Amino acid sequence: MRLPLLAALAVVLAACQGDASYAPEPTAESLTLDEAPERSVSADVAPRLQPVQDTSRRAPILLRTADLTFRVGDHPEAAAAVPRIVGQFDAYLAGEEENRSSYRVSNTYTIRVASVQFDSLLTALTALADDVEHRSISVTDVTEEFVDVEARLRARRAVEAQYVALLERAADVEDVVAVQEKLAQVREEIERAEGRLRYLRDRAAMSTVRLTLFEESPTGIASGPGFFDRLGDAFADGWDVFLGLLVGMVALWPLWLIVGLAIWGWRVWRRRHPGALRRTPRRPTPRRGARHSYSPTIEDALEELFFSFSI
Repeated sequence: MRLPLLAALAVVLAACQGDASYAPEPTAESLTLDEAPERSVSADVAPRLQPVQDTSRRAPILLRTADLTFRVGDHPEAAAAVPRIVGQFDAYLAGEEENRSSYRVSNTYTIRVASVQFDSLLTALTALADDVEHRSISVTDVTEEFVDVEARLRARRAVEAQYVALLERAADVEDVVAVQEKLAQVREEIERAEGRLRYLRDRAAMSTVRLTLFEESPTGIASGPGFFDRLGDAFADGWDVFLGLLVGMVALWPLWLIVGLAIWGWRVWRRRHPGALRRTPRRPTPRRGARHSYSPTIEDALEELFFSFSI
């Protein structure tokens, strides 16, 4: 039984390595797993590989890419207009990068747009430019690659069906393992081909626009608001600080209450004891011939302070 199975594997491998555009019809001998009476059953398991259809009438599959570099007079205004323009079409921003130096500021956008609106988007973006410094549009025809990958994918799927049929008929463990390994290789090739087709379809359906907007000035690009704007911000900040200070003082009302009660109590006590602190501070008697000098003590200073509060 192993010899017929090996022969079938050889035929399938030959079909994998042959021309992807056309594969011969699998014969009964190539799928034989047992004696002659079962050959007719194996021959009908795998589908026949049909020749690739004529693709001369297929619509071309084109990948369109634009690279634009515009000089603008007002960079902030132009940069703010780009998302609005993109939103007017079947498009979206796929990336953005900003670069700033002393004399130049620029933004680079990557835009994906539906191919049918590619030209309209370019026209709308060009209206932002004071000067078109660079403009390039490239178109890549991938129709031939697309058709080739489709043909190879059909061939691999047919081979996959043959391996599945062999796997259903295999009875030996070694034969099952061998067929499964070949089947895994074919399915991996199928997944790669399907991924390539999805990529080509996406690139063909959505075109790519790379847009760079920049502004240059020999006197330098302002990196922030002007003098009067900053002056107005300073007044606003000062007012905020004053309000914050006022709120902070109100928050300390327990302290002000204690200080007020202490002063009130001191004045009441001072009225009830009018002569308690009304005494002349002691001054040292200067020696004869010495210069008159007087330095108040700490006690004298405290007496003067309490006296001023009591008035």
